[in-house]
Amino acid sequence: MRQRNNESALHYLHRFKEVRNQCYTLTLSEAELVSIAIRGLILAIREKIGFDYPNLATLARKLSSMENQFKYARFDRPQTVGNVGYESDPELVDDNDEEVESNKVATVDWV
Repeated sequence: MRQRNNESALHYLHRFKEVRNQCYTLTLSEAELVSIAIRGLILAIREKIGFDYPNLATLARKLSSMENQFKYARFDRPQTVGNVGYESDPELVDDNDEEVESNKVATVDWV
């Protein structure tokens, strides 16, 4: 079982648990289930979280934390845009003919 394209890691883990619950004769330890679940994650996530989790609940907490951090970093914080240039103001032109306002940073709230 693998994580689908555009599927969150938590949704994949939920599907994994549903499949596990349907296998009544499954005789794997919790550590083996965690290892199988991690191997089904996409490579980028697998590399970030590692393989050392005692149970699926701990793995779920880690994935939830990671996804929340990503959402916060991507959507909730204002993005900073460096050095804004203005063509019409000759005082802002530096020696390299680049028009840059020194030491001023504009912040933009992304929607």
